[in-house]
Amino acid sequence: MNAQCSIAPASPKKVTIVNAQFSITPASPKKVTIVNAQFSITPASPKKVTIVNAQFSITPASPKKVTIVNAQFSITPASPKKVTIVNPQFSITPASPKKVTIVNPQFSITPASAQKVTIVNAQCSNALARRKK
Repeated sequence: MNAQCSIAPASPKKVTIVNAQFSITPASPKKVTIVNAQFSITPASPKKVTIVNAQFSITPASPKKVTIVNAQFSITPASPKKVTIVNPQFSITPASPKKVTIVNPQFSITPASAQKVTIVNAQCSNALARRKK
């Protein structure tokens, strides 16, 4: 776990993480948990941080519940005023989960804490394959 995405953009006002992929292969087929997914962003004092199309590739046997726990965003210089997660796609190999939950997305800012955290349009996309690992 602990998949890290290190982005160093040029624009200090907007930071975008595009297509951050997490490949998780748990043993339990009923519950899938992504723990401590870290994003290390190093711009110059971003005012807006946007995560676009964060893909979670999970390979259990038909999970019924997918949970993202403590997704940490480590912003180095300063605290962003707005953090937005847009279209986090969950790519489940065998089947579609009945429930997708994002629990406690923590934003670990080096000097301060983020004031607003928004999770927008959590989508579930399937590969429609049936395999047991």
